[in-house]
Amino acid sequence: CAALLQRVSESGRPEAIERSRVEGGAQQWLSISASPVLDPDGRCQRVIWRVSDVTSLRAGQARIEANQRFHDAILQSLSDLIYVLDRDPDGEFRYTYLNRSAQQSNENFATVKDWMGQRVDDVMAPEEAAVRHQMFDRALRTGESVAGEVSRRLATGSIGWANVVVVPVLNSDGSCDRIIYRATDITRSRAHQVAIEENERNWRAILDAMPDVLIVMDRPAVEDDFRVSYVNAARGALTGRPDEQLVEKTFDEFLPPEGAERLRSAVESAITERRLVDFEGDTPDASGVPLTYAARITPVYDEDDVCRRIILRYTDVTSTRRIERQLEQSERDRAIIVESLADIILLFDRDDAGDYRLSFANPPFFATGRTREETMGKRFRDFLQPDEAAAREEMLARAIATKMPVECEVNTYFGDRAFHYMTRVLPIFEGERCVRTVWRYTDISELVRNRERLEANEAEHRAVLDGLSDAVFMVDIGPDDRWTIAGTNRANLVFTGLDREELQGKTLERLARLDSNAAMSLHAVREAAASGEIVEEESPAVYAGTDITVVRRVTPLLDDEGKVYRCIVRVSDVTEVRRREATINRLGRAMDGSSDEVLIIDAGTMTILQTNAGARENLGYSDDELVGMPVWRLLPEENAESIEDLIAPLRNGETHRLNIDGNLRRKDGTTYPVETRVQLLEHDESPVYVAIVRDVSERRVLEQALARLAAIVESSADAVMSIDADGTIGHWNQAAESLFGVPEVEAVGSTLADLFTDEADTELLHELAENGGTSDAVLHLSDGSQIDVSLSAFVVRGNDGRELGKALFARDNRWRVEATQALSESERRFRSIFDQAPEGILIQRASDGVILDINQRLLEMIELPRNVMLGKQPIDLGVVVDTGVVMDLDRSLAEGGRALTAPHQLRLRSGTGQVVETLVSAQMIELNGEQCFLSFLSDVTQLRQVERDLLRAEASLRSVTQNLPIILTSWDAGERCTLATGLGLTLAGLDGDSLIGHSMRDIVGPSAQLEHALETAGPGDTGTIEVSLGGRIFEAQFRVLPDGSSVSVAVDVTDMRTTSR
Repeated sequence: CAALLQRVSESGRPEAIERSRVEGGAQQWLSISASPVLDPDGRCQRVIWRVSDVTSLRAGQARIEANQRFHDAILQSLSDLIYVLDRDPDGEFRYTYLNRSAQQSNENFATVKDWMGQRVDDVMAPEEAAVRHQMFDRALRTGESVAGEVSRRLATGSIGWANVVVVPVLNSDGSCDRIIYRATDITRSRAHQVAIEENERNWRAILDAMPDVLIVMDRPAVEDDFRVSYVNAARGALTGRPDEQLVEKTFDEFLPPEGAERLRSAVESAITERRLVDFEGDTPDASGVPLTYAARITPVYDEDDVCRRIILRYTDVTSTRRIERQLEQSERDRAIIVESLADIILLFDRDDAGDYRLSFANPPFFATGRTREETMGKRFRDFLQPDEAAAREEMLARAIATKMPVECEVNTYFGDRAFHYMTRVLPIFEGERCVRTVWRYTDISELVRNRERLEANEAEHRAVLDGLSDAVFMVDIGPDDRWTIAGTNRANLVFTGLDREELQGKTLERLARLDSNAAMSLHAVREAAASGEIVEEESPAVYAGTDITVVRRVTPLLDDEGKVYRCIVRVSDVTEVRRREATINRLGRAMDGSSDEVLIIDAGTMTILQTNAGARENLGYSDDELVGMPVWRLLPEENAESIEDLIAPLRNGETHRLNIDGNLRRKDGTTYPVETRVQLLEHDESPVYVAIVRDVSERRVLEQALARLAAIVESSADAVMSIDADGTIGHWNQAAESLFGVPEVEAVGSTLADLFTDEADTELLHELAENGGTSDAVLHLSDGSQIDVSLSAFVVRGNDGRELGKALFARDNRWRVEATQALSESERRFRSIFDQAPEGILIQRASDGVILDINQRLLEMIELPRNVMLGKQPIDLGVVVDTGVVMDLDRSLAEGGRALTAPHQLRLRSGTGQVVETLVSAQMIELNGEQCFLSFLSDVTQLRQVERDLLRAEASLRSVTQNLPIILTSWDAGERCTLATGLGLTLAGLDGDSLIGHSMRDIVGPSAQLEHALETAGPGDTGTIEVSLGGRIFEAQFRVLPDGSSVSVAVDVTDMRTTSR
C-alpha cells in the first residue's frame, strides 16, 4: 500500500491493485484502488482509498476461463472446420478464431494460409469470397443459420467441396458482431457420389445396349406365377412389339400359348434339376420375318434354397446360324480347294501317346507313289527314311518350342524319284498343348535347277568379263567426292601394268597424278557423273611404250534418288579398227544399197568391222556400237568357241560358202529368225568374212498363222466342214464327228446328201453354202436321230477373188433351253430373298445415284410405291432428311472401294410425312459391268424412342437423389450394405463408399427398432423404423426381397422432430 501511495502521489493518476490474504483459513481477494486529490498547483493533497472484496468475482472468472479452455479443447478436437469472425471498429468481419482442423485445412489452399485478423476478401479468390458474403448477408439479414455447399480451389489446383453452416451470434438488441462459420469437408463423398451416379448410368447403358433380351422374373411364393420384374431395352426383338410393357406380366401374358407352355416346362426343368437350361426357337419379328433365338434359363435360389427368381436371356442367333451354314459350305469348299492344290498338304494329329500321326493328305501326296495303306495313321518314321524322319521331327520340335511356323528346304525321295521341296510346318495349339501340325510341301525342284543355272551363268559372266580384250574397271563415288576403284578385269591389269591389289581400293585421283591414262579416265568419269549420261571419247594412249588409239566409254549407274553412285569404264584399243576402216569404207556404199543385212567380220578376231544400213536398222545398234563387237554377241545360241566350230569348214577351205539358219539378237534383247550366207574374202592385209543376212520373220509368221488356223479349226467346239467346188466335203473336224456321229474318214469325200437323209435339210445346207448367212434348224441324221443346231456359212475365196470352196459351221443348241430354265429359277430365288429380307435394301447407280431396285421392306418403311421410287434419286424424292450422311457414305465408298462402310445414322421421311430413323451401311458392287451402291437400312425408330425415354427417367431419378434429404440403400441377404447414396448422407456427415460392406448394426449402432425388424421381417415384408445417423434422425422405410436382400429409403426428419418437441 505504501508503494501504491508513493506512485499515486508522484503521478497524480489513480491506480488499483489486487492482493490476496488468508482470512479464517480461506483465501480472500481484495481490490485496492487509490485516487489522488490534487490542489490547483497539481500537488497531491489527499488520497482516497477504496477496498472491495472480489473473491467471488475471481472465482467466477476462473470458472469462465476453465470453461473456455474446455470448449476450446472440444472445438480443437472436431474434424469439422470452425471459424469465428468478429466485427472490427470499421464494421468489417475478421477472423479471430480457427480450430486445429481449420488451421490444418488452410495449408491445402492456394491463397493466404495465416487467416488470423484477415478478412474473407483477403484470404479467398473473388468468386469464392462472393459466395461467403452472400451467406453472411443472408444470416445477418434473417438472424438465422444459413447452410449450403461451397467450393474452394486447393493448392494442388483441384476443387475442394464443403458443407457450410453460418451461425450469427445476436446481441440483446438484435445486432450481430460475431459470426461462427462451420465447414464439413465433403470432397471425397461428393466425388464418390459422382462416381456412383456415373457407374449407375454406365450399368444401365450397358444392359440397354446389349443385343440380347434380358428378363428377370420373380415370384413371392413357390405356388405363385413368375412375373417380370426387369427387362432391358432389347425386349422388342422377342415380342416384335417394342412398346409393349412387360413388367408384372406372366408367361401367358406376353407369349403365345405354345411359347408360354414351352417356356414354363423349361423353367420347371431348370428349377427341379438345379441347372441351366438352353433351348432354341423361332419367332417372327415386327415385320413377320422369322428369327432364330437361343434362350438360357438361370434359376436363382435364396438362403432357404427356394427358387423365387429366374433370369431369361434370349440371343438372336439368326445370323450365327446362317454363318454356321456358310462356314460348313466354306469348309466343304476348303476341302475341294485343298484337294485341287498342286502343293502337298498333310495333317498330323497328336494321339494319347504324344505321337503325331497322319490324318489327312491331299491327292498330290499320293501322286508321288505313296499309298493310303502305308501312310494314313502312321508317323513320319513309319514311312520315311531314318535321316528324313529325324529332320522332320527336328523341324516339328522347333515349331512347337517357338509356337511359330518353321520353313526350310528339304530333299526327299518318293520311290526312285528325287524331289526338292520348300517345307513349312504350322503347329496348332489348344491352350499350351500342340494338338495338330499342318505340313505344306511346295515342289521347288525347277526353282533349284534354275538357281543352279543362274549361279553357273554368273560364274560364266565373270569369266567372260575376264576374257574380254577391252580393259574394264568400276569406280564408286565416296563421301569426299573421290572415285575409288571397286573392281577390274584382267585386261585392265595388263593395260595399266599393275596387279589387282595395287588397283583395288585406290582413288582414281591418286592414280591420275602418276599416269596420263588414268587422268584421261578421271576426266571422262567426272563428265559422265555430272551429266548422268554415257560419255564416250576417243584419245591417244601409251601401252607398253607404244602409242595406240583408245575409246573410253563411261556408263554412270543411278540410285533410286537419281544420283550417280558408280561408273563403269571400258577402254577399247581401236588402233587396228581405225586402220581397217579405211580399207572397209570403200565397200560401204555398195552395202547400204542392199535390202539384206550385210556384216563384214574380221576373220582373225571375229569382230564386226562394218555394217550396212539394213543391219543397223534391224538390229537397233548404231554403227559405233556394232564396229568392234564380237559377232557371237548377236547370236543367242552361240558363243566364241561354237562360232569357231561353225565356220571351220569355210576357214579350212572345205567350202566356199556357208548357208546358216538361226536367230539374231537385237539391242533390246528380242530375237528374229534369219537365213545367212557367209563367204571368206582374201584381203590384201587380212581376210574378212562377208555375211549376207535375210530377215525371214514375216515368212515364219505366215507359216505359224497357217498352223494356228488349222489348230483352231481342229480344236473348235463348233462343227466345221469345208465343201470343195465339186460339192464334196474336203475337211471335217473333230467337233463335227462328235456332233453328227460321223467319223472324218467317212465324211471326207462324201456329199451333204450322203450324210443328211432329209431332203429339206440338204436344201437348207446347200442354200446357206451358196448364199452365206446364219440359220437355226433341226437336222435329221442318217441313223434316224435329230439334233437342234445353229448354222452359218460363207464362201472361201483366194487372193485373186476366185472361189475356192465353201465353209459351213454348226453349233449344238441343246444347252440353251437348260441355261434359260436355270437362269429363270435363279432370278426367282434372288427376287424372293431380296423382297423378304428383314432390312431395307436399295441398289443405286454409282454415277448418278438413280434407284435401280428396292425391296419390299424399304418400301414399307418409307410408305411409297415401287413405281414412284424406281428411276429417281432419293434426294429428289424428298425421302432423305440427313443429306450430309449420304455425302459421308459416298466419300467412304470412294475411299474404301468395295469395303462395307461402318453403319451411319440416317433419317428418312415417309410418304405420310413421318420421320423414320435408320442405321445404314453400304458397299460398292458391280452389276452388268456398271458400278452400283448396295445399301442396307435397319429401322431403329422405336429403339431410339425407348433410349430417349430411359434417359429422361434416369435424369428424373438423379434429380430426386441429389436434391432431397434422403438416403437410398440396398443390403444383401447377410445384412451388409451394397449401395448407399443420397443427399441425406452428406447431412449426416457420412461417406457412401465407406459404408459398403458394413452390417446394419455397425452403421446404425444399438437400436431396438432395428433389432426387432431384423428378427421379424421376412421376404416380401415391408416396415418403417427410426434410426439416428451422424446426430440426425432418419425415418427409414424398408422392403425385404424374395432372395433375402432388402432395400430402404431413409428421410431426414430431424427438423420435424425438433419442431414437434
